[in-house]
Amino acid sequence: MLATLALCLVTALVAWSGAPSAPGWAAGLVPLPVRGTVAALAALCLPGTPLVLLLRPQSRALGAALATSTSLAVTVLLALGTLLAGAWAPLATEAGVLAASAALAVLAALRSPSPPPGALRALLARARPAVRAALPVPSSTAGSRVRRRLVGWAGTAVAAGLFVLQATTLDTSAIGDLGLVQAVGWPLLACFALTGVVVAVGLLGRRPDPAVLLPALLLVVVSQTSLLSAATGEVSTPTAWVHRGFADLISATGVLPPPFDARMSWAGFFAATSHVVAVGGLPDATVLLAPAPVVLDVLVLAPLFVIARAVTGRAASAWLALFLVVLTDWYQQDYFAPQAVAVLWLTTALAVLLWWWRAVAPAPATGTPVQRLRALAGAWRTTPAVPAGTRRAAVWGTEALLWLVLLAMVVTHQLTPLVAIGALVVITALGATRFRTLWLVAGLAFTAWFSFGAEGYWSGHLAALLGDVGQVSAAVEGGVAARVGDVPLHQVGQVVRLATSGALALTAVAGWWLRRGRRGALLVGALAALPFGLVAVQSYGGEVVIRCFLLATPLLAPLAAEALVRLVVALRARATARAPRTVGVGRRPRRTPLRTPPSRARHAERRGTTASSGRSGATRRRSPVTTGVLVTAVVVCGVAATTTRGLNASFERTSTAELAVADHLLATVPSGTWVASLGNAPYLMTARTLSGDVEVGVPTDSTGACDEAPAACVLDQRPDYLLLTPTQQAQGVYADGRAPGWLDAVERELLASGQYTAQVDDGDVVLLRRSDLPGGAS
Repeated sequence: MLATLALCLVTALVAWSGAPSAPGWAAGLVPLPVRGTVAALAALCLPGTPLVLLLRPQSRALGAALATSTSLAVTVLLALGTLLAGAWAPLATEAGVLAASAALAVLAALRSPSPPPGALRALLARARPAVRAALPVPSSTAGSRVRRRLVGWAGTAVAAGLFVLQATTLDTSAIGDLGLVQAVGWPLLACFALTGVVVAVGLLGRRPDPAVLLPALLLVVVSQTSLLSAATGEVSTPTAWVHRGFADLISATGVLPPPFDARMSWAGFFAATSHVVAVGGLPDATVLLAPAPVVLDVLVLAPLFVIARAVTGRAASAWLALFLVVLTDWYQQDYFAPQAVAVLWLTTALAVLLWWWRAVAPAPATGTPVQRLRALAGAWRTTPAVPAGTRRAAVWGTEALLWLVLLAMVVTHQLTPLVAIGALVVITALGATRFRTLWLVAGLAFTAWFSFGAEGYWSGHLAALLGDVGQVSAAVEGGVAARVGDVPLHQVGQVVRLATSGALALTAVAGWWLRRGRRGALLVGALAALPFGLVAVQSYGGEVVIRCFLLATPLLAPLAAEALVRLVVALRARATARAPRTVGVGRRPRRTPLRTPPSRARHAERRGTTASSGRSGATRRRSPVTTGVLVTAVVVCGVAATTTRGLNASFERTSTAELAVADHLLATVPSGTWVASLGNAPYLMTARTLSGDVEVGVPTDSTGACDEAPAACVLDQRPDYLLLTPTQQAQGVYADGRAPGWLDAVERELLASGQYTAQVDDGDVVLLRRSDLPGGAS
């Protein structure tokens, strides 16, 4: 409660100091990064946190996921609703959210059970023997756990230092055909190796230790998503700048723009971004772009853990699944985009439903195959029981929060709601949820918004939308074969990408096959396979296969982790069976049961431990061989992930120099100016350019002559300014098949013509200006 009230107070202070009517001295009261952090925290935590506290969830991970998703959903729905109603007033809207959040926090505190008298004294009395036993007794279980944690934290700290060393010494000029991995050196490899040792310490004990594994997992997330941005301060995903421009246009006009782009028909994310910018008193959303991948990846870890725990029943498999998700995610859809937020909402909804399904533990169908088939056909009529300890108000409240999440998803992204609706239908049809109307709510909301809210999109693209239906081979061709490219070394990286996703899918299939006879096998398999049905519905600009793997990974990773854990268990059991046993004189050989009693197996599954023959936890006991294999796997997977995720860094990065030149140019040129580029320049999308005050674009024609002779095309169409960058040069080589150095040849030809002069030329960016212009940006 105190943290929620403090956040409400700080957010109100930031909003007041950044408001246009605030006194001049207040504008500099809070630094810009702090403003952005506070405004983003308010959008992520309010009012979801006090709402979830009122529900008293039994799972902390599930409560954290539901609080974050609810807060984002409320922000999106309020921002978009005020835009549609013509009542755009973000500061007034935020004031209402803060007041409601503070009231809900007080109500949650009043309704929470008060601790009994002397509770703190009793807690200290219980903790004192444990602390006393942790230090002097080497063989103590508590002391061993404390030492393992200290070792794990020290290893994570050193690994983090190695990552910082790599970021500070990264040579971006070495980024080449294979991408970012060509620029890294021994510090990153040592970071991966030490992280592998920490993972072994936390994962291979009798029980997985979250206190050791979570910091290591966060370090892996940071190392995979932020190496380039930590080294250069750059944003490595170009589309993030386009989304900044969409939000900038809303902030400048205060109305919902016409659907000049398909994404404007699902403008919930951009409206929420403009809301956050206004609350923080920010000039635009630039400060939010770089940290977005880390924040969004960290937020999705909680619902992913809940899903993996529900699917596998093992804590070890659940933690391994989280590492698999991070190390196989080369799709780069966690940037500042509606897709990333929609994935968080989808994962949270699945986590809630699967946790409730797991908590009631329905008995599997028995009898003859015909009887089981009849039971399956009638499963949709069943309503699972309420989990033990759950209040009736919590049932209604959880369903209401899921409604909010689904409604926000519908107005934010065009593809993810289809998977959500399909998953809800599957879960309901199999009788695995008591929230049996969710699929209907989501389906009606999607139909209504697509019919009316997105009318500007489908009314002009109906033929293209219907033409994609059933074109499976074309979708696969665009999403797989067409992505390989022509540069040999770059092709290797693309093949590694495809192999990573293929290996994850095949391992997941093996994991499902191993658990096919267990409860919920049909449910889990159907949810994992469901997203791949998108290839028959929509090509999504040739990226539908990527979206299929992205949306299926929350189920594929736990199944793959289960297969790997079972493989390790089987190999250790075989090695133990083959090892000669030495019996001491006067000692009777230890009798080992051939199989684990069912009662013990169920108890181990509930606790998340591995039921094994012989001593508890023997199947996961650390050994030099097991630790070495795990460390090697982390290093190999880390290098592979750095390769696959940073493969396109050469033509997707945005240098600070070109951003500064572009921002200054757009701020000073007169209306009607045409600023052209010959490739990626998404930072040119701002309120001025999107509103048509300044024209931006690539010189082109319908005959293809501009592709063959870009310099001649520029001289023919004569834009006022031409922005040339190394990113555009790399894009032409890797994406368009041009010869290396093609952009330098264009620059020389334009300067030799005398029609253009170089206004800026600093190596990172070249700005050419038409020679006959009367003035220009200085």
